[in-house]
Amino acid sequence: MVTARSNGETITASEGIDTPTSTRSLFGRFRRSTDPGPQVTDLDDHTFAAASNGCATVVDFWAPWCNPCKQLHPLFEARAAAHAGSGVQFARIDVDQNPTTAATFGIMSIPTIVVLDADGVEVDREVGMPSKRRLEQLVRSARSVTPATATVPGTGGAS
Repeated sequence: MVTARSNGETITASEGIDTPTSTRSLFGRFRRSTDPGPQVTDLDDHTFAAASNGCATVVDFWAPWCNPCKQLHPLFEARAAAHAGSGVQFARIDVDQNPTTAATFGIMSIPTIVVLDADGVEVDREVGMPSKRRLEQLVRSARSVTPATATVPGTGGAS
């Protein structure tokens, strides 16, 4: 219980002072939402091959030490949110932890974004930090090769 003394008066938490466990916060409106929304799937060497699920996939090859990669994450997540339910899946793979997949795709620089069709065949690629416009072009490229019946697990149908 929190108590405060002011001018000889004792005020307890039940009399209007928020406790640390309270859900109210002065800065609460500035905090990011904890709801992940549409997810960008983190893949590894073992899960990569099975991850397409018959969907076109936009894959971000990145590493934790790469500053442009870290700058790309919010943009990539925003594109995933904007295209939720479109039948396009968004994924990322850490090249340091998963060198086999990175070598399979010939990833020599990061960030690299690769667009795969529903069969896992590469249809587009961007090496380096893409502009918002180029990132949107990559997503449109993925949408153009998405089967009409494709659905991303955890979302609705294709639009």
